[in-house]
Amino acid sequence: LVEMINTMLEITKAEAGVAKIAANKVDMRKIVQDATDLFQPLAEDRNLSMQLNIPSQPVFVLGDRARLQRAVANLLDNAIKYTPPGGSIAVSMEIDEARVKVEIADTGIGIDEDELHRIFDRFYRGDKSRSTPGSGLGLSLALAIIRAHYGDITVKSIQGTGSTFTILLPTLHLKGRT
Repeated sequence: LVEMINTMLEITKAEAGVAKIAANKVDMRKIVQDATDLFQPLAEDRNLSMQLNIPSQPVFVLGDRARLQRAVANLLDNAIKYTPPGGSIAVSMEIDEARVKVEIADTGIGIDEDELHRIFDRFYRGDKSRSTPGSGLGLSLALAIIRAHYGDITVKSIQGTGSTFTILLPTLHLKGRT
C-alpha cells in the first residue's frame, strides 16, 4: 500500500510539473543495456528470448537517471509479464539529430484496440491483464516520467500478436550542445 501511494505521488508530481527532475547528462544507451541485462534472467526463467539492438556509442539525454531507469524497467517488466513462454522481446534504439527512440516489442497477448486509449490511465487494467499481478500504475508512471523529460510514449498493439511501446526523448546531440 505504501509503495502504491508513493507511486501515485510520483505520478501526480511529474504530471503537475513539480517533481524535482535532475538535469544531468545521462547515457540512455547504458540505461537500456543495464535494464535488459537486469531482466534477462527473468525472461529466461519464463522461456522468453530477448534481443537487444542498440548503438555502440553513448546516446545522451538530459534527465534523471533513476527515473528513466524506472520507466524503461516498467515497460520491460510488462513485456515479460504479458508474453507467454516461447515468445520474444526485442529492445532497440535509434537516434537522429533531435531524438532517441527506444522500442520494446513483444510477442505477447497484445491489447484490445478498444482499450488502447486507456492503458496509461492510473489503475487501469485491461480485461486480459486482470489475472496478472500488478497495480495498474506502471504505464501511468512511465508516461509521466517520460513526459517530465519532454518526451512521449506511444504504443501499437494487436491482440493476440503483441505490443510495441516506443519511448521518444530529445537528445543532447543537437547543434551547439554536447
